[in-house]
Amino acid sequence: MNIKVFFVCLCMGICCGIQAQDWIYFNDAASVEALIKEIGDDYVLYRMWDNQEGPDFRASLSRVDRIVFSNGKEQVFSGRQDVLEDLMMSGAVIPGRLYYRHGRYYMGPAVLTPDQIMDYVGYKTYGSRYLKASRQRSAGLYLTWFGAGLLFVGGVMCAAGAEEQDFGFHDSSTTAIGAVCTGLGVAGLASGIPLLVKGNRALGAIADEYNNRQYGMTPGHESLSLSLGTCRSGGFGLAFNF
Repeated sequence: MNIKVFFVCLCMGICCGIQAQDWIYFNDAASVEALIKEIGDDYVLYRMWDNQEGPDFRASLSRVDRIVFSNGKEQVFSGRQDVLEDLMMSGAVIPGRLYYRHGRYYMGPAVLTPDQIMDYVGYKTYGSRYLKASRQRSAGLYLTWFGAGLLFVGGVMCAAGAEEQDFGFHDSSTTAIGAVCTGLGVAGLASGIPLLVKGNRALGAIADEYNNRQYGMTPGHESLSLSLGTCRSGGFGLAFNF
């Protein structure tokens, strides 16, 4: 009797195990046996059925044709890609898309924390490319503001020295200090601007790669450039384009 009970329980366990997995049918890849953890507005979060203690995988619903759940119910997602593309072309902020603006990442209207950024872009990308680009941007921003400040101070001191000379009270030290500040200011701008632009572009590229990987299209990010050059009046000018 005990043997019969054992075999019945074993068969029931096998049957339950066979029926417990969910199936995800992709448009661009082979179907997978999975354990569905969450279905969002435009993504599905799952784990591989044969590695339920492993990492979570996130897939865009634009890639999913349908999901067949363990209870036999089926949810169809065909046609969502057209809707997402229409929304993207309209310039709307789409939940689930990663946006980069002014040194911050956004998921929809919400600003992402460092932990959330790491979760979306991946630990490897965060630890190498993201941190490097973020440091470049910060260093470039500080150097640019520092250079602009010194350039302003130098200009004021040079103007003060010229005014003293006009009144016959010229002190060469004022002009000299002004010239040094001006030189340091130009050096700060010349080193800070390329770092700022490079860091912004690298951070934006990370967001574009995430969106392209998830949705096959990129929403774009802020286009920022700074340039220092001569003006029509003969002086120096700083151009900030965004």
